[in-house]
Amino acid sequence: MINWSNFENFFSTGIPHSVLYGSLIVTCVSLVIILFSSRIIYKKKILIGVLLFEYVFIVVCSTIICRGVQSFEFARLELTPFWTYRAVINHTPGVSVWDIVLNVVLFIPLGFLMKLLLPKLRLWKLLLIAVVCSVLIEINQYVFEKGVAQIDDVTHNTIGAGLGWCLAFGGLAFENVLKRIKSL
Repeated sequence: MINWSNFENFFSTGIPHSVLYGSLIVTCVSLVIILFSSRIIYKKKILIGVLLFEYVFIVVCSTIICRGVQSFEFARLELTPFWTYRAVINHTPGVSVWDIVLNVVLFIPLGFLMKLLLPKLRLWKLLLIAVVCSVLIEINQYVFEKGVAQIDDVTHNTIGAGLGWCLAFGGLAFENVLKRIKSL
């Protein structure tokens, strides 16, 4: 059964509002300048790059920089695969299905934006990038006591990146089909 009381924390990033809103404003202004600039040649790539930079900034801030030091009554390092599923089923305090969902959703933009930025990017290469990024986050969370470093987060982040890649792949394939239809 899903614990809905944790849903309100689902979208909380922990980033101070001034930092979050400031970065979003800078990103929006940058996007508008790029869109209306007549001198920029590769607008699409630059726009996607700006969005990717903002995404990475928000992820790093919310998972490491702006997250406070946490104290736990249980291990801060969990290398048992799929332990979060057992914890959710057993109603372990402090573990929720939203932890799983958030870790999947968190990396969907990585896969999506990377595929749009690099259309020839293979799925296995993206998954490798996602694993490396996720492991770096988990190592930092462990070293700086910002959370529980766990193999499940790496797995869920990688699944999310793969889903994002698939969404972008489908979108690019659909775009190509439309171009071929127009050329008939």
